[in-house]
Amino acid sequence: MVAQTAPRPVGRLDRYLLGLAIFLHLAISVPLAWLLNAWLDESYTLHTTGQGLAYAFNQAIHFELQPPLYFVLLAVWRIASHTIFWARLFSVACTSMTIYAAWELSRRFARNVSPGWAAFVVALNPAAVWAATEIRVYAFAALLGALLMWTFYDGFIADTPRARLLHAILVVAAIYTQYFLGFIVAGFIVALATTYPRMVKAYAPYLVGAAVFCLPVLSFIAVQIGEGTAQAHEIRSAWSVASGIYGTALSYVVPFTFRHIGPLSLLIVLATFILSLRNPELRLGWWIAAVSLALLWAGMAATHEIFAPRYVFTVFVPVVMGAVTFLASLPAARLWFVVYSLVFVAASVASMRTTYAPMAKEGDWARVAAYITAWEKPGEPIAIFPGPYALPFELYYHGPNPVVPLPEAPSFDWHHPTVVTLSDARQIDEALHRTGDSHRKQIWFIQVPICHYGSRQYGCAILAAYLSNHFTVTQTRTFLGAQVSLLSLVRATGRHL
Repeated sequence: MVAQTAPRPVGRLDRYLLGLAIFLHLAISVPLAWLLNAWLDESYTLHTTGQGLAYAFNQAIHFELQPPLYFVLLAVWRIASHTIFWARLFSVACTSMTIYAAWELSRRFARNVSPGWAAFVVALNPAAVWAATEIRVYAFAALLGALLMWTFYDGFIADTPRARLLHAILVVAAIYTQYFLGFIVAGFIVALATTYPRMVKAYAPYLVGAAVFCLPVLSFIAVQIGEGTAQAHEIRSAWSVASGIYGTALSYVVPFTFRHIGPLSLLIVLATFILSLRNPELRLGWWIAAVSLALLWAGMAATHEIFAPRYVFTVFVPVVMGAVTFLASLPAARLWFVVYSLVFVAASVASMRTTYAPMAKEGDWARVAAYITAWEKPGEPIAIFPGPYALPFELYYHGPNPVVPLPEAPSFDWHHPTVVTLSDARQIDEALHRTGDSHRKQIWFIQVPICHYGSRQYGCAILAAYLSNHFTVTQTRTFLGAQVSLLSLVRATGRHL
């Protein structure tokens, strides 16, 4: 059994290709990590991890509503530096290690082709580049997913005892990092049951042992799910959730939009299933990816979790390896890889060119702050709606005027970081009065064009009516995901604010 499942031997060219793939990934992701502004979710992470390990642990559970391991590790990482760039380098390191892990996985799941193919599919993947520039859990979760697959194969397919223990440790780390990683573990069980059923008994004790160490999660996971759905939830059909998850997973394999690619890809999935009946490695990869995606869909549909494509990235590596294993199982596999690589690279370049053409993330906060700094005068408060977007703005604004989140500043105490809803115009009066300047003539106003979060409405109509009654627009400028206006006070209501 060991002889049949031994990793593919590698030569100098294979290692050269691995090094080149990692180099190209770094050449793309490091400059982007330096240049792109932080957006709202990243500002939450910076706040959570910027005040010590105990604070990071507590806030991860009660504020971020996530397991704590990533946030604690990032808090340790940030001891060296509190810059945005340094925080992102943690994600860059994770995606770089994921490239190597994918290379090793290819040696096991696709032994008849060079592992360099898999390395490049990850390295130049727009999703991997995106994760590398995020100060969030995604890159670390994808790395753990890759390591779980690696140790699963070595421990329970190639029958390596040391890898079994390491796999159990990684299962614990995964659950304390991202709950969705548990879906990959479920995929392992199904993959063993359908491919090497006698190994299920060998897997069970390690899984039970890992589960014992994960029991403390039960003390807060139910509360986290309840709190998250109480703050905001999304009413979507099960079909629309499935479509969103499948479309996102498909973009990891073919990163471009084409209206016929969905039906065509379903035929490929069917072909993969048929081929997997005779190919153990393909069957393993197929079941791991399929079960992971199916359980992700079931979890999001059952809890009405607000769907965002970024949540699917947890199963990025199983999906990519499923595609690599499928191509490797075809006749004339190398020819298919050449054709696929040409299409993949062209699509990736086009996708990243479109995505990063503005050289900004949501809000474009660095440019917004620079614009206001260039035009502002003392005594001109800066109001921001919705209020939490004051967090990323204040990472870049260091001017003389007070920043006024509307209707109030976000709280970091024991609840999910959702926007406080504007329900009455008096909330705006109160927020502006807190600046202490009753003789102001002008204010700056920044609005992010988002009026709801799932089921939660922000009160945009109330704000629009208030601004129309109290101010005229002196100047305005639109940025990526934010509009900045200089407003002059009028006496429409017969009084100054």
